[in-house]
Amino acid sequence: MLSYLRVCAIGFFAGCLSGVIGTGASLILLPVLVPMFDPSRAIPVMAIAGLMANAARVVGWHKDVDWLAVLAYSLPGIPAASLGALSLVSLPASVSGTLLGLFILLLGRLDASSRSAIWPSDWVAWPLLVPPSIF
Repeated sequence: MLSYLRVCAIGFFAGCLSGVIGTGASLILLPVLVPMFDPSRAIPVMAIAGLMANAARVVGWHKDVDWLAVLAYSLPGIPAASLGALSLVSLPASVSGTLLGLFILLLGRLDASSRSAIWPSDWVAWPLLVPPSIF
């Protein structure tokens, strides 16, 4: 019961942060959800939440949507998402959890390396993104 309350509190924080800056909820919630549930359950939950959030953004901002950009991202994105879902279902939970952790680490390092100056705090903070399931 306490773990569900923890997920709700972190989810509320992630939702507020995502509402203010427009992104980031999945990077906060996936490392929390994966140890509680296996990746084959946590990732679809985050995918459904992401679809709902993006659908709400489209409804709210439909006049400002660049539909050509939507098409350009959708053409390679839909097959890639299908392959990702297929691999998630077919791989063991430990393998998909490890791959998810490495992917999040890679995103953290790419984000830090894209800045003009890399501060020492970037090197210290990036291990916090690792889901405990990969250890």
